[in-house]
Amino acid sequence: MLSLSLLFKRFLKIGATAYGGPAIGGQMKKAIVNELAWMKEPEFMQGLALCQLIPGATFVQLSTYIGYRLRGIWGAFVCAIAFVLPAFVLLLILSTIYFKLGNLWFIQSLFKGLGAIVVAILLNAFINFGKPILKDWKAVLIAVLSFFGLPSPLEYCPGFRPGGGIGPSPSTGDGLRKTRFPSFSRKDT
Repeated sequence: MLSLSLLFKRFLKIGATAYGGPAIGGQMKKAIVNELAWMKEPEFMQGLALCQLIPGATFVQLSTYIGYRLRGIWGAFVCAIAFVLPAFVLLLILSTIYFKLGNLWFIQSLFKGLGAIVVAILLNAFINFGKPILKDWKAVLIAVLSFFGLPSPLEYCPGFRPGGGIGPSPSTGDGLRKTRFPSFSRKDT
């Protein structure tokens, strides 16, 4: 059984080194699934899907979920605190610097440079999460349509309709996972 102090150290490190939305998930998956082997990939991905259903910070919830799966309620508490603590401290320090020295040119340059780093981190996360999911042309097409449909000022539903058209079909079972959806008819009675 993993100790709470080990969980705290690992999630403190993940919280301190990972940055920005999906990029955190990539770092977390790499550490928890690949390096430490505390969870299998399907269990991690199911936890991620569950956490995306709940409103709030997805990866804070995922760290709580992982802690709960590994050590119960105390593991959930320890992992959540350890994961959030570095971001809280860093935000406190950076906001203090910005409000005291924000008019200086090198501080403005520093904050603009951080924006470029975020783009590279997000691209890395896309590749890390995309490998196990984007296995055929339909999945890639849905991802591309979704990517270009979201930031448009138009209603987002029309952007997803073409993606939905190539997705799973209840009658044939064709689609991304070749899933047969349950029939709600009473043929078997």
